[in-house]
Amino acid sequence: MNRNNINKPATITDVARHAGVSIKTVSRVVNKEPNVSQATLDKVQTAIESLNYRPNMSARGLAAQRSFLITILYDTYLAHSSYTSNVQLGVLKHCNQAGYEVLIHPIEYDKATVSKRLEQHLKRTRPDGLIITPPVADAQNVHQVLNELGTPYVCLSPGGPQADNFVSIDDEKAAQDLCEYLLALGHSQFAVIVGHPDHIAMSAREKGIKKAMRAAGLPLGKHLQKIQGKNTFHSGVEATEKLLTQGNLPTAIIACNDEMAAGAIHVLHQHNIDVPSDVSVCGFDDAPIAEHTWPQLTTIRQPVHQMAFHAAELLVEKLAGNASPKSRIEFSSELIIRASSCAPKGL
Repeated sequence: MNRNNINKPATITDVARHAGVSIKTVSRVVNKEPNVSQATLDKVQTAIESLNYRPNMSARGLAAQRSFLITILYDTYLAHSSYTSNVQLGVLKHCNQAGYEVLIHPIEYDKATVSKRLEQHLKRTRPDGLIITPPVADAQNVHQVLNELGTPYVCLSPGGPQADNFVSIDDEKAAQDLCEYLLALGHSQFAVIVGHPDHIAMSAREKGIKKAMRAAGLPLGKHLQKIQGKNTFHSGVEATEKLLTQGNLPTAIIACNDEMAAGAIHVLHQHNIDVPSDVSVCGFDDAPIAEHTWPQLTTIRQPVHQMAFHAAELLVEKLAGNASPKSRIEFSSELIIRASSCAPKGL
């Protein structure tokens, strides 16, 4: 036995010989090129699995003039959020299947400079494409840079008028459903903790709440208090503290994400205000924190992991030339009723 061959990695030549095809055919399969028959594809895949073959990414990229690298772009402010973690897991799951490596890249979101930072990243790493999360996905100068450079991308957000490819839910309708649920319980005095002002989905959620209240005949000036948040637990704390200093405690607080809702519950407990008998609190996203608050949080569930998986799938299809120029995928959301909401006192 030649000891030099023990545990020697399989080569593309080995795969071709095992499958009974040419090296070029194996390369076409590995690079996800079109027009390979299913029978040939099955033979090559079987050989790859049998030999535990792992393509050399550098050589593969040089041959195909591609990097086989996809970047997930997200705001540094949300680096530790469950939303970002779920996005990463969903994208990684599909990219592992599709033969792409993933670069996780936080970028400081500043409306005036984010596009310049993005351009520097693209020139430095040269990814084949990007998955972009909000609020970065909602910045129109980001879309302008990507379109000028011809870099394919998919947004996990409606992304505004320049975004041709995105995966999202109907945030406005989901928030409207949540508010209608509270209205049906008998609530009429609301506070809303809104999210980042540049975040299109957050703005849509605020619109949905207002739409439900108008439909119920409630004048917003008398029945709705609006407090600015920044999508984080700490900003939910600050917003609720500010709300309490204003007096006129509402019977229901709707936060535009679960982290801010958890912050609101924390402050209400500190002030001996019972949730939900004194104030109902609802969030949005059904992040893990929604089940860890006390009481557990009524919220809107959006399937972030699945959305991220399909965003990666759509991007890979675009890179292979198999996706339509404009692909917009909308997932369903679900109202999750838990113990943080009930009818107001006296009803």
